[in-house]
Amino acid sequence: MDEQRPQKTNERGNRGGERPSVEELFFKMDENKDEKLSKSEVRGRLSEDFSNIDTNDDGFLNKQEVENGAKRGPNR
Repeated sequence: MDEQRPQKTNERGNRGGERPSVEELFFKMDENKDEKLSKSEVRGRLSEDFSNIDTNDDGFLNKQEVENGAKRGPNR
């Protein structure tokens, strides 16, 4: 599979202050490229809300869970 790096426009890796896309997050955080994020691979809000975002309780975040978590917003 030919992987292309998602386009970035600022030093934080996202577009003009917007949240990074799910694709950008996975590109930056999925260290072993298994298309899921473990607790040790995530940072920031994903790390803080990991158990709430991991809706199937498998110990990993898939792209759909991350997308759904972004739609719900922080669980604070």
